[in-house]
Amino acid sequence: IVPTGTVSVCLVAARGRVLIDNVDLIAGAPTRTFRSKRFRVSFGNGAARMRVGTRRIDVPDRSTPVGYDLRAGRAPRETDRRPTCS
Repeated sequence: IVPTGTVSVCLVAARGRVLIDNVDLIAGAPTRTFRSKRFRVSFGNGAARMRVGTRRIDVPDRSTPVGYDLRAGRAPRETDRRPTCS
């Protein structure tokens, strides 16, 4: 995840393991690389982009939360079912 502005992020891996627990990330400070068969991620706004494998995904620029379901071998899918972190 590469923040393009300040963005709150919740990232959950397969089996519900929380990797990023509603942390505010700041522009230009990318996260480490995570590996799992599946991820669910929620962004508090659209101030981020993701690198998923070789793909670069720009999160839509909006003021409302944005969620994604990421699975190995499938295209990332935007979803209303966002993960919950603390």
